[in-house]
Amino acid sequence: MKKTKRANGDGFCYKIDNNPNRKNPFIYGFIVDWTDDGKPIKKVLGYTTSKSKGNKELDKYLASDKDEIKDDMTWKELYSEWFEWKKSTGISKDGLSHYVHAYNKTLILNNRKFSEINLDIMQNIINDSGVKTDGQKRIRNLYSQLHQYAKIKGIKVPNDFSNFLIVSKEEKSTKHTIFAKEEIQSLWDNRNDFIDVILFMIYTGIRPNELFKIIEYNDNYFVTGSKTKAGMNRIIPVHDDIKEIYNNIETCIENINKNSFYTIFKNELTKLNIYHYPYDTRHTFSTAWKLSKSDDLARKRIMGHSVKDLTDDVYTHLDFDFLKTELNNVKFK
Repeated sequence: MKKTKRANGDGFCYKIDNNPNRKNPFIYGFIVDWTDDGKPIKKVLGYTTSKSKGNKELDKYLASDKDEIKDDMTWKELYSEWFEWKKSTGISKDGLSHYVHAYNKTLILNNRKFSEINLDIMQNIINDSGVKTDGQKRIRNLYSQLHQYAKIKGIKVPNDFSNFLIVSKEEKSTKHTIFAKEEIQSLWDNRNDFIDVILFMIYTGIRPNELFKIIEYNDNYFVTGSKTKAGMNRIIPVHDDIKEIYNNIETCIENINKNSFYTIFKNELTKLNIYHYPYDTRHTFSTAWKLSKSDDLARKRIMGHSVKDLTDDVYTHLDFDFLKTELNNVKFK
């Protein structure tokens, strides 16, 4: 049977990719505008398990009664309606919290008609927000999301000027420093559950977000990973020096509030007059490994770095015992 496409203006529904692990591989929504170079600006309504279900959701949306929608809405009214819809899409709590933080920087706009908000007004909001580049981008994105939502709902809106909003340039980070041996010793002398997590990060070299992506714990290794193909689902051996910490690390990590991880990290170290960022643990691991002169390919395997040399990347297979031995040669204090 020949497949039929949806009529223009009735939305889209298609399969994102053939990844068998994706629970909802079909995306559906509307094209709300076009860029100057002819690329569609899409408003995604959701994800689902099949094309037929996506088309049903689009039909349901198009058939909904729009008579009650106001022709012009305030910033607060539009945000409140959009926020309830956004929650229904299955967005994570973390993702939703970013929009809440952005909205909290725009409260001065609450009673202003959305159609009256122009480029200068929105730019001033960003300039006076008191947040850095990422936070400013979220405010800009919030405006864009509200504009697209309003357009789909048939609400009166001005032209979308979000692409003309300017955010501050983010300076290249030079902030990362390694933990000194004296600082690592201080961590050992003042252990608690969170300090144990910091030591665990130093002795394994994992990225901060990989703490919350560990999928398997074994006696001498664990499995985690993120970011790149080389970093995904990799086996990381446990250094003998942290064996006692490792025996309880799963519980320690489970008790951490992921959203406040950075704040707790900073506060725990400040109590010891130590000042570092979470990613400094990874820099410390890599530096200590280099100083130990252990095998560099083993370091890359454990840290999840890609290997540029084709021979090493394709033909070299390092067994677990070798990785474990090389890791135990590294001295951190």
